[in-house]
Amino acid sequence: MAGMLNASTSYEQRSVIRFLWSKGRTPIEIHREMQPTYWDKCLALRSVWWWCCEFTNGQEDLSDIERSGHPRTSLTLDNIARVDAMVNADRRVHLKVISKELGSSQGSVYGSLGYHKVSCQWVPKLMDDLNKAKRMMTSL
Repeated sequence: MAGMLNASTSYEQRSVIRFLWSKGRTPIEIHREMQPTYWDKCLALRSVWWWCCEFTNGQEDLSDIERSGHPRTSLTLDNIARVDAMVNADRRVHLKVISKELGSSQGSVYGSLGYHKVSCQWVPKLMDDLNKAKRMMTSL
């Protein structure tokens, strides 16, 4: 009896896609066959389609293709700690001030903050039980 795999890599799933593609299966059939095994870790149907097209076009390498573009430099532990310190010191600090302090664009800073702006104050995106209780007591 087949079981669900708790851990799998994208590389492993691509090899399964290549194997089933070589047997003449369609991307939808491949995805349906992979879902019971990989469950919520299964690659999306769109990814299966993409890899089947790549194999049809002669792609043989299963590893990720090197992509162009600038690497993310603003998301470092040092910058995250600096942002946390600034927000904890003043919850009403402006995004412009934070981005100027870090030397990054506002978009990259906002995407990596870990906070949302609510009613002119920064609040954590992911709240633990203590933060939820504090917010509940404040609202009461």
